[in-house]
Amino acid sequence: MKPALIENSDMGVLEFFNQVSKAAKKEKQATISLNQMMYWWTRKPLVVGRAMVLASLLDNLDDVGRFMGLDSPASYNYQPPLEDLSAKLDESAPPIKILDPFGGSGNLVFPAASLGLDVTVSDYNPVAWLIEKAALEFPATYGPNLCDDFLKHANKVVEDTKREAGKYFDSSHLTYLWSWCIRCPYCSQRFPLLNHMYVAKTSKRKVGVRITPKANKDFGVDLIEGISDDDGTKYTQRGGKAVCISCTNTIQRDVMANDIAKRKDREMIAIQIQKQQGRDYILPTKKDKKQHLDAIRYFEAKKNKFIKSGLIPQEEILASHRKKNTLWNYGITTWDQYFDQRQMLVMCLFAQNIKKVCSAIPDKSHQRIIATYLTFVLAKRVDNAVFGVIWGSSREMPVHALTMRQPRLSYNFAESNPFEKISGSIINIIQSISRSIKFAQRLRTAATCENKSVTSTSDQQQYDLIITDPPYGDDVQYGELSEFFYVWMYRTLSEYYHELPPRIPLDEDYCESQGRFSSKETAKQFFGSGLKKSFKSLNTKLKDDGLLVILFAHSSTEAWNQFLAAIREARFRIVSSYAVHTELATNPLARNKASFMSSIMVTCRKINTESVRFFEDLIPEIDDSVRTMLGQIPDRRLLTLPITDLLLMVYGKVLEISTQHTELKSYAKDFVPDFETLIKGARSAIIRELMVKLLKKQPNVLGSKMAFYLINKIFNNGQIPADDALKFAQAYDTTIPSLAGDGVITQKGSTIHLNDLRRDMDYPPDSIDPQNLYQQLCYLASHQTDVAELLHHDNIRTSDLKPIVGLLIKSHNIKKNQNHAHAPSDIGENQMMTNIASHMGITVDYSYGLQASKTKQDRAKKSMGDDKQSRLGKWK
Repeated sequence: MKPALIENSDMGVLEFFNQVSKAAKKEKQATISLNQMMYWWTRKPLVVGRAMVLASLLDNLDDVGRFMGLDSPASYNYQPPLEDLSAKLDESAPPIKILDPFGGSGNLVFPAASLGLDVTVSDYNPVAWLIEKAALEFPATYGPNLCDDFLKHANKVVEDTKREAGKYFDSSHLTYLWSWCIRCPYCSQRFPLLNHMYVAKTSKRKVGVRITPKANKDFGVDLIEGISDDDGTKYTQRGGKAVCISCTNTIQRDVMANDIAKRKDREMIAIQIQKQQGRDYILPTKKDKKQHLDAIRYFEAKKNKFIKSGLIPQEEILASHRKKNTLWNYGITTWDQYFDQRQMLVMCLFAQNIKKVCSAIPDKSHQRIIATYLTFVLAKRVDNAVFGVIWGSSREMPVHALTMRQPRLSYNFAESNPFEKISGSIINIIQSISRSIKFAQRLRTAATCENKSVTSTSDQQQYDLIITDPPYGDDVQYGELSEFFYVWMYRTLSEYYHELPPRIPLDEDYCESQGRFSSKETAKQFFGSGLKKSFKSLNTKLKDDGLLVILFAHSSTEAWNQFLAAIREARFRIVSSYAVHTELATNPLARNKASFMSSIMVTCRKINTESVRFFEDLIPEIDDSVRTMLGQIPDRRLLTLPITDLLLMVYGKVLEISTQHTELKSYAKDFVPDFETLIKGARSAIIRELMVKLLKKQPNVLGSKMAFYLINKIFNNGQIPADDALKFAQAYDTTIPSLAGDGVITQKGSTIHLNDLRRDMDYPPDSIDPQNLYQQLCYLASHQTDVAELLHHDNIRTSDLKPIVGLLIKSHNIKKNQNHAHAPSDIGENQMMTNIASHMGITVDYSYGLQASKTKQDRAKKSMGDDKQSRLGKWK
């Protein structure tokens, strides 16, 4: 392939990928119809896939921009004119072949198929493969009636299932709210495990429950309309411990788990109902409880028949990210034990009726396609019908079990009515899948979907372009976790797909699964070895002049080291890299972590000649590259970037430079260069360069305390993971104990917090250290009424503080204009800075940052910041 736009690193291409990131962020916050077809753990934005393909095939930025639709309100819905695209490609050459060998849900190559390109997508995991076929093959091969036919057969399955199981659910009942119950080991009191008392907690209403112990050691429940915050936040369990409602003794997690495993005691606490004027809550009646009990009895009567028909998933639950699966603690060791019997009845009947309805379809190939989509209804219902379904009181709806990405037990779980219109019900799932099918029918060509390992050798030297999103170490244990769905999918689809194995294969499921190996170290070695094998195989699949484009993101430098080793051993060199937004910031697993919301997009070419370079000689080259990269970013954009994006850009530059040679050596004896060694200096370099770029001052002029404070205030909003804080401190030649001792920071658990600038500084300004800018700024913040006078004091370096105050205000205002959330302390601190700035002769423009004074003396001064991009201020 000829040189492509994606291989450039000029400012225009950087800005293009910045716009792609903005569009990707919007897409991740939206509800994309395609993504509703079936749950998958990791889905990259469609707009990112389109950018990867177009920038890899075209060499002109204007052409790529025309086909991206970045100016449209929803760029993922944009459909470029194919005739224009065909004219830009070399039609006389053989068709360009594209591969994604770690296909997952197929999102990365869906845009390529919708552009009419020759696409192959594969995955070792059979669940992923079935999703790929449903999204990338069937909509283009079945015909225009696919959605209508799916709805017709889905409604028939629902009708048949409801005829037998519908009587066990009241038509006005939407969701049953349950709680696991235990007996206190100290006083034998029975009580429910609730982490709060709210049933509904919205801006318009608050409804809760009150739990009262009874004389017979049981408990009573009352519904409280307009429950107070004090009563609503009460609990009987929190943080893995329970508190008895009678004797108030604390009960440890293992005692709770053993009680649940032994007695399996649960209680229906409340019911959400549908009324003519909205939804409400009632306490369950004897009739409601009898209805549930009747369902259990009916299921038990049919259980042996279901087992003989192979409909009940009795496969053991495997461990994944830990040595033991947390469900085992509660006596849940096989998948059927993760369901209430009423929900299990519905699931078995639904699976049974899928088989019956599909067998009546005359066309055998259509049988398989319709059965696949109907099985997705079943599988998505699994995610909404187990003991891990959470009740979301803030939205008054159930939240699917895989919200935390792994099956867990919810102490107070929700059971939605499968036959009514409620989030996660069979009715709603069918509608969402029908919308997915309609979205997928925009495909111009059907992709080739294959269920095989990336290391397969059956398709060597075929592909012009490989784009992929490989596994990220311990991020997701796809094999073990996919069985949550697969044990059901196999039951309804094995007769249509004879190649499906009874269990998810794990031999080449390259991820870090501690549970699989019972050893974290062995799991890491398996992943690292698998990544190397995979990339070596990709080298054989890619044409000699082809491009390999990879997305990768991980907060662990150990995972990056494995990534670098795999790239190098597979004889690829990285020719460009970009940080692109790919993840959802509201991901619950990312809370309170230094998680990357972006991925690094690296573009690789094959290495065809041998070359050797010494590690020590790369260091200045890496530093220069980082400095050049930083210089290309305007201040205004720089101040809005998360520090993790900046680190990703640095990682990319390190990868680019260190993969240009087949062998890296060191002048030091017995020294093996690795990613952590390579990145350490570059990471410190960008941390120092940020201050130089934004303030035109070296960190040693600012002082270590001020430099540490500024970078973490601006780029980390004042909260820093302890490991990252250590790296910032090292870059500025200070230590965490020293910063804590001087009152700059406070450590709370694994997080470092910047302290408020205001503090008790009841001493005269003569005692201020004239070399300590941080102390001087704190003193000004703490003596707001005396600022004008203090600015003339000899111990206050007013000229050095002006750009610092200006930078803090500029950063705050830019983020405010971009709707970044601010804590009340940030707003108060900005008001203090504004007050200080006014006494320094700086006027504030709240739409941007600072405006310069109009005096001749000010105009003669050199402005601070990026002269080409903005004028932050001119100082006296």
